[in-house]
Amino acid sequence: MEKQENIIATYQQIIQETEQQLQKARKRIRYISLLRLILFVEAVASAIIFWSDGWLKLIVLTVLPIIAFIWLVQSHNRWFYWKDYLKKKIEINQQELRALQYDFSDFDNGKEYIDPSHLYTFDLDIFGEHSLFQYINRTSTPIGKQRLANWFNAHLEEKEAIEQRQEAIRDLQNLSFDNNSACSDYFIKASHPTPLKLKNGSTVRATIGNTLSSVSSRQQ
Repeated sequence: MEKQENIIATYQQIIQETEQQLQKARKRIRYISLLRLILFVEAVASAIIFWSDGWLKLIVLTVLPIIAFIWLVQSHNRWFYWKDYLKKKIEINQQELRALQYDFSDFDNGKEYIDPSHLYTFDLDIFGEHSLFQYINRTSTPIGKQRLANWFNAHLEEKEAIEQRQEAIRDLQNLSFDNNSACSDYFIKASHPTPLKLKNGSTVRATIGNTLSSVSSRQQ
């Protein structure tokens, strides 16, 4: 119980700290939006007022504000991405808090894999609502979800292969992730393709991929 209480306290602390960061991000976005509006109005007004006063005034009072406006647009987009990231981080930790209370409704239950003719998955409620798949599933990509379902549908039979998979899972369990990397892997976008780093310097995807490849090669 003490360990679970520590886990709950950690999730709650992460949520609280992230909510504070989210408030700061929203405040920064409002400031940037206001400054963009001021620069835009100033540039348009200057262009109208000083149109006949020569290029020097136009460059100083119109072109430079437009350049600053464009830079603020890019900064605004970065802060919006950061805001979405923080919201997802809060959501993930709230989901795990609910999971500790045995509420797994936030996670995909894999109902599309239900097969009444399967040897054991239908009788043991491996897939579907309140299933083992829903309890374990934390995948965030279709490929990951399919891989997990395949593992449930095609159980290992050889002792050596089972032990190798258990060893691979223990290796992943003992990896030291920072909280930001875990959230980033869940929330990664095509516009942010940088591999996520572990504290030991390796990447999340490379480590998982190498481990799974190692397991697969040993099983063949």
